[in-house]
Amino acid sequence: DEPSRASLFPRLLPDRSFIPSAVPLISLAWSSTRIIAPSIAGFAIAAAGAGVSFFIASAGAAAMVAMIRLIRVRDVPARSQAAMLDDLKAGARYVWAHPVFRPLLLVAFINSAFGQGYMLTLPVFQADVLHVDARGLGLMYSVLGVGAVSGLFIYSRFLKRLPPGRVVLGAVILFSIGLITFAASPWFGLSLVLLFSVGVVAVIQITTGQVILQTLVEDHLRGRVMSLYGLHWVFLPVSGAIMNSVAQLTGAPWSVAGSATVVLVSVSLIALRSAPLRGVTLASANDPETTSVPQTATAPSS
Repeated sequence: DEPSRASLFPRLLPDRSFIPSAVPLISLAWSSTRIIAPSIAGFAIAAAGAGVSFFIASAGAAAMVAMIRLIRVRDVPARSQAAMLDDLKAGARYVWAHPVFRPLLLVAFINSAFGQGYMLTLPVFQADVLHVDARGLGLMYSVLGVGAVSGLFIYSRFLKRLPPGRVVLGAVILFSIGLITFAASPWFGLSLVLLFSVGVVAVIQITTGQVILQTLVEDHLRGRVMSLYGLHWVFLPVSGAIMNSVAQLTGAPWSVAGSATVVLVSVSLIALRSAPLRGVTLASANDPETTSVPQTATAPSS
């Protein structure tokens, strides 16, 4: 579903210059549901049981299928058909050889594998560190969603002032610092503020990363590249399992702080060594098909 959607929406746009505005709209849909959907599910479960909430989710998916059936997209040149494994290999080779895509995906994978799992440790913080009830846990998750939505409204300001690669790298570094500070916080109010800031910078990193990929990638490779990028979501539950396992030995604060430190050090090293990612520029409205990769390296041809 994810790579198919990522390959579909650019074909709905007049040209690539609209991508920086289109990606946040898609992210807004996902982020806003993190605030709205749990409330709907809560009322549905209280009124009629958990099964009804699954039925509502299924009905929503069916409505999406019906809407997609009505979409008409512009035609793209047909490409030669190849075996699935060959397609995956070609996509991996393309990403590995690209001076911007390789470090960008490494940043996404590292951040997901060692950082994003903190969301699955929040019940431990609620019970053992901050000592609040279930309503406090719900508030912790809600402020993350509010932070994510807020980040979508301000991310364009950063893109106007900084190269997008620096926005991604800076957002991950701020994300890891925010997690380390959250892990050290003994106060519920301060923890909520920190979680809000973590939600802001996390969505800025994810959204800007997608904008870079969608703008620079060649159309016939878009699905394969976005499939590889989408793998970073796979690491989230693995990261949470690792964090909670370590938390049993060291406590949740040390587990989250240690994982965030790994992200901070790793991404800082990538930032220092990856000039192409730091300096990449995107298409402008006046020249929608033009993108720029710094001269220290060149993007591979297809």
